[in-house]
Amino acid sequence: MLRLTTLICALILLVACSSSPTTRYYLLQPLSSPPAQSSITTATVIGLGPIEIAEYLSKPQLLKTNGSYQLNYSDFDRWAEPIEQGILRVLQQNLSILRNNSPVYPFPWRRDEQPPIAIRCHILALDVNQNNQALLKVDWRLVNTSTGEKLAGAIDIFKTSAGSSYAGQAQAYSQLLDQFSQQLVKVVQNLPRSDQH
Repeated sequence: MLRLTTLICALILLVACSSSPTTRYYLLQPLSSPPAQSSITTATVIGLGPIEIAEYLSKPQLLKTNGSYQLNYSDFDRWAEPIEQGILRVLQQNLSILRNNSPVYPFPWRRDEQPPIAIRCHILALDVNQNNQALLKVDWRLVNTSTGEKLAGAIDIFKTSAGSSYAGQAQAYSQLLDQFSQQLVKVVQNLPRSDQH
């Protein structure tokens, strides 16, 4: 009888394990090519970072908001890399693509490669609400790396439709970073020439 009970328990455990959902992993994606209206011919080297994120974004699970105060983390949909690293990777590639493949040095950079200016970012919010609208809220600064002087900065909000799937959410976040990247390029491009060197 004991042997039969053990066998039944083992079969139940095997069935339960075999029916568990598979964990899915997602990556943020950079631009594949610059927009058609891009007209930058030359560009200075810039630095990027540090990138800081709100603590609630540090979990590997993708999340959605449910109203003003509740967060729902997915059990089986996760980022393939820490989200702050993904944001840094995508912004770096976007800024380079949008500036005719000009160098963008991620923080921390080597002393002999210190760029004249750098973009620092604090991601205050990055989520999808119950209406499937994705939102990026970012506090950013453009600084002179030698003096620490703030050259530009703002707290900006970007929005786009995300769809209902987690794949759509990852795609929407990539689009938000694209919007942010294009704004940063315009800011850098409009700097006085003396601040770019």
